[in-house]
Formats: sequence, structure tokens, C-alpha cells
Amino acid sequence: MAVDAVLRLQGSTNLSYIHIIKIAGGSIRDSFLSDGFIMEKTISVGCPRKMTDCKIMCANTPMDYDKIKIYGTKVKVDSMDKVAEIE
Repeated sequence: MAVDAVLRLQGSTNLSYIHIIKIAGGSIRDSFLSDGFIMEKTISVGCPRKMTDCKIMCANTPMDYDKIKIYGTKVKVDSMDKVAEIE
């Protein structure tokens, strides 16, 4: 698997493109090499277990609305009440 992973880099020497994901409780026989992107997500109670024709967004930030930070944005306000409203 390690040789196949390096060969898939197609001549690139950047080994940071290879990611090893360790999952507790798995054995060496559960290991596999995947083409593409792997996303592990726990399904909540009441959520559908299978979806078809869906669109997927990959983001590197938490999607909780109260934790989203937008860097480099400028907002002009004329009072501290407006600042509190934006926050």
C-alpha cells in the first residue's frame, strides 16, 4: 500500500499529499488505499442514512453559526450598538 501511495503521486516528492487516517478498533486487514477524499461523519439521530443527488461542500472550518470567523472583512458602524448587533 505504501508503494502504491507513493506511485500515485506521479513523480511529486511532496509526501504531505499522503494522509494516514487511524480509526480505533480497526485491524491491519481493514486498511485500504483510497482514490480521492474520505470524510468521516457521525450520523445524528433522525438524519437520513442515505442521500441521492446531493451536493457536498468541503470546508476547513467548523460550520457552527456562532463560531464562523470571516477574516479580512471590514464593516463601518456609527455606534457600539451596531457592533453588538453584528457580533
